[in-house]
Amino acid sequence: MRKGTAQTKTIRFCFKKPLAVLAAAATLLVTQLPALADGTGVPVMTGYTVTTNHSSDLIQHSTDSNGNVIPMTDNQYMNIDVTFNKPIQATPDAASDLAITLSGSTSGSYINPAAPDDSSQNITDPFSKHVTATASGNILHIVFYYGFAQYMGGLTIKPAAANGTVTKITGTDGTPVQWSNISCLVPNGIKLSTVDQTPANPAAGVTASVTKQVINPQSATRGAVWYVFLKNGQPVGSFSPTSGSFAAHYHMYLTLDAKTYASYFPSGFKTKYGSQYTLTATGDTITVTSNKNADGTIADAAGDVLDVLVYAYPRDRDTGADKTGLSTAISKASAFGAANYTAASYAAVKKQLAIASSMNSSIYYLQPEIDAQVSTLNTAVSNLVTVAQQQAVDDFIASVATLPANVSLQDAAMVSGLADTYAKFTDAQKALVSSATLHTLQTAEDQIQTLENSVLNPVSSVPDNSSPSSSASSDVSSAVVSNPKTGESTSVFMPTAVLLAGAAIMLLTAGYKKRRG
Repeated sequence: MRKGTAQTKTIRFCFKKPLAVLAAAATLLVTQLPALADGTGVPVMTGYTVTTNHSSDLIQHSTDSNGNVIPMTDNQYMNIDVTFNKPIQATPDAASDLAITLSGSTSGSYINPAAPDDSSQNITDPFSKHVTATASGNILHIVFYYGFAQYMGGLTIKPAAANGTVTKITGTDGTPVQWSNISCLVPNGIKLSTVDQTPANPAAGVTASVTKQVINPQSATRGAVWYVFLKNGQPVGSFSPTSGSFAAHYHMYLTLDAKTYASYFPSGFKTKYGSQYTLTATGDTITVTSNKNADGTIADAAGDVLDVLVYAYPRDRDTGADKTGLSTAISKASAFGAANYTAASYAAVKKQLAIASSMNSSIYYLQPEIDAQVSTLNTAVSNLVTVAQQQAVDDFIASVATLPANVSLQDAAMVSGLADTYAKFTDAQKALVSSATLHTLQTAEDQIQTLENSVLNPVSSVPDNSSPSSSASSDVSSAVVSNPKTGESTSVFMPTAVLLAGAAIMLLTAGYKKRRG
């Protein structure tokens, strides 16, 4: 018995030991896997974002031509968030580990706090005096006050040490981070939103065009804003990786509105593209249109697509957007031919297909823009209407138009049938039916419901000249009857049994007609 007990204990001991070993191994794997993944324990920089803003805690004013004192500039700054693959820490003077240049310079002009409105007393400082760097989780947050303007907007941030190392930004274990140099065109906050794009259609005499809305947020700062002008996803004419296609520059950012800024576009654009394209500003929108040939013919090829984008980080390089979904949507849409569908619904697919194809061949679109175009193209395909479906809609609309202003129970079958027809339409078909037509049908349904309710629930009463005490009064009911020819209504008094019998016959007749229909 003891031997057996000893054997049992030994078996249990041997069973528990591997579990403990496995648990320890799993813990080691989980805690050390991140370090094993990149080969070292060094925090590796994985990306960054750059935005601009300004603060009114220090403002410089100037006087305009009318003698009015207006705000000229204030404290402008950049927020640069640098992401690492693991948590980091930074010393209070971590910014000294980094060297910053803006438009090739390491210093700039700043407002003198002692005499903010006297521009002659502006001070020149190295950028290093106006930079802070703090760590939070796996993000290094850099704030850089840069003075009066971004100018060309080229920003670089790299280690200050000649050997390219940083020592004051480390992992939580004190290991210096692995830094990748930052180089980008800083976005100053101005944005463009697409209002419409029209692909070229020479057969219909339509030139390619694009309309953009200028968005000027309160956070926008002073500087030259660079733009890239695209045709079928590629830059038109000469193009610079450091300054895009053209610029629209402004100074008075504190008082600038979108409408005023939009008016700055035409002159700079015309200088470079005026012989082939025209840019016009209307309110807060700009529109670029291809010019026709001298003989009036369309210079564009069928399906040519134009676009104008702000050329700044992260669009100042290949965005690396995933276009798998876009390619799939393009292939799906391309499989539909024009012959089986209405001209209007197929034209919508053709338009979005051209825009999607231009985006698919470009490196300048961001992931949200790619995803939005996938959705738009798929929606256009979903809204395709066959010729037969359009005919069904036309017949439905025509039938609703024949309904009298005041329907009777004799129209119940027709009204019910029209309601059923509409319910079976696809979403694309329903979109072709006007609100006025739907209102007419709904009014008819409401009238039928009211008539049926009045028949099934008659009002018990007696004529005004009848004696309330008459024993026959309880057997008398009234109903409102409409003349289908004149539309006039009158109250009819008759025995309740007769009224109910008549109502039953009318309902049976209506049901029979509905089934026949």
